[in-house]
Amino acid sequence: MNYLKTQRQKYRQADAVSWSRAALPNNCFPEPTATFKNVSLKYSGDLAISKLRELLNGQLAVLPATDSLVNYLNIDDQAESLGEKFSSYINSQFNDGLFVHVAAGKTAELQLDYQLSGADPLLIDHHLIVAETGAELKIVLDYRSQDNYLQQHYGSIKLVAAAGARVSITVLQRLNEVSYSFQQVFTKLAEAADVTVNDAQIGAAFKAVSCIQNVAGLRANALTNSLYYGQENSATDVAYTTKHSAKKSTSAIFSKGALKQNSKKVFRGNLAFARGATQSVGREEEFVLLLSENLKADSMPGLFCQEDDVIGEHAASVGQIDQNKLFYMMSRGFDEAEAKRLMIHSGYAEVIQKMKIGDWGDLIRREINERIN
Repeated sequence: MNYLKTQRQKYRQADAVSWSRAALPNNCFPEPTATFKNVSLKYSGDLAISKLRELLNGQLAVLPATDSLVNYLNIDDQAESLGEKFSSYINSQFNDGLFVHVAAGKTAELQLDYQLSGADPLLIDHHLIVAETGAELKIVLDYRSQDNYLQQHYGSIKLVAAAGARVSITVLQRLNEVSYSFQQVFTKLAEAADVTVNDAQIGAAFKAVSCIQNVAGLRANALTNSLYYGQENSATDVAYTTKHSAKKSTSAIFSKGALKQNSKKVFRGNLAFARGATQSVGREEEFVLLLSENLKADSMPGLFCQEDDVIGEHAASVGQIDQNKLFYMMSRGFDEAEAKRLMIHSGYAEVIQKMKIGDWGDLIRREINERIN
């Protein structure tokens, strides 16, 4: 049985999703009717790009071999992600997706721009990225709305980084305020690989993210930078996990968010050290700014350790607008709305700086400013 048939069978047999921390919206898992059309692609450098479904259907020559391709696709940990229902749905029903291959020692950049609309309201994208030994890749995936109709996005990104590869993945979700977005990211790092996942969750009435980085190589390094904005009456469920299984590996999870009135948020930041991950170091930190009193913000940092000789640090904090700082800024000529806006942006500034994404950082600032207004 081939990969697509296996995943379709898993999806049909999977139990209905029941989340205890965030009630899912209605009409999830719609049946895709056509290939998603409103997408543009830009790239530079030396890389090979193929349609993933055509590869899996045997319509194109496969690089690397077919069995390796399926092994790469199976790096997703369905039990610890958004769940088997989501994973098998995306893996089998996707209506867009690429296989991106960067050969050893090569350098490339790739940008995917998805524009959802009332005419094209469902995007299920499934991407597999393979960076060979010493390769360097920067990839940006931008999801945005053209209008105010209900749109749904289900996405999966799988990255295999060989020894010494350096990869940066940036996800920018800025859908409209009535839409849904579900995003999964899975990475696997070999020896001395360096992977950064930047996740900016700005839009959508309901957004859920699961990012699992597997640091499986000696001296490999995995970074996860996250920011989220919860507009009024929205729900946010984000989980970032780093698993260490190799000696002297390092990682960091850094997240900042802000929530408006009547919004809800669940944040989970997990560090796991398996046997064999001696002398590894992992750090996790989250801060959320509450912009009103009628909010629900749950933060659950987790540390799981099977080794003695490791360093694991985690922290989570919640704060409200500092009234003394607000008064000071207003005494210097700012009105209340502008003073609050500046304080929100100052909170996001550190994580945007850590992302190292150039002009995309300015776009994120403008997008947040429009949402605040």
